[in-house]
Amino acid sequence: MFHSEFDPEIRVRIDPAFRYLGYDRFVLKEIADVERHHWVKSTDGVVDALVVFQFEGLLDGKGAPYEFNIPAGEGIAGSNYRFTPEPVRLGDQEYVHNTWAFDNRASAAENPGAESNRTLQFLARHDLRIDDGLIMSRYVRAVGDEQRKEIILFYMEPLSRSGHKIDEFQDGDPPTEKFDRLSANVVARGRAVIEVLSE
Repeated sequence: MFHSEFDPEIRVRIDPAFRYLGYDRFVLKEIADVERHHWVKSTDGVVDALVVFQFEGLLDGKGAPYEFNIPAGEGIAGSNYRFTPEPVRLGDQEYVHNTWAFDNRASAAENPGAESNRTLQFLARHDLRIDDGLIMSRYVRAVGDEQRKEIILFYMEPLSRSGHKIDEFQDGDPPTEKFDRLSANVVARGRAVIEVLSE
């Protein structure tokens, strides 16, 4: 059971097969205070699946309010991403949900100090390795009347777990049934691992 009193307060049940590693706190791009909590399922030091909860708040005088919308029309899907067409309810709240296949190491190199880079560093401190090609199932919503805070729940797996490689899912390519099937399976596994009880 995870119970955070960070705004928003949230209680979540997480599959006990996942080990809690702790949290990382940092300032993101000089505009937001970020706290990320990590759970991992691993084999011989290699990550099989990763859960991350991210609490983020804009620093005083920085940034515009958070706003999350589900894309319309053709923007709802591509070769490496899918948005769920309607908000998804977890516990007492509605979230925008999407899946995305991405190259984690490339993202870390392009954005030093941001989330992918911090995740690699955090895992390395715990003697864990993770594949470059990942797929995530992400739930996100803005928090508070002023929408200067957000919460994001991530479930991530190596693409290799499903027999795929990142070069199968290129940015800008059209949607495929292959990614539809992969996405649906990852979403189902993530929902089995994370159960939001209340906020």
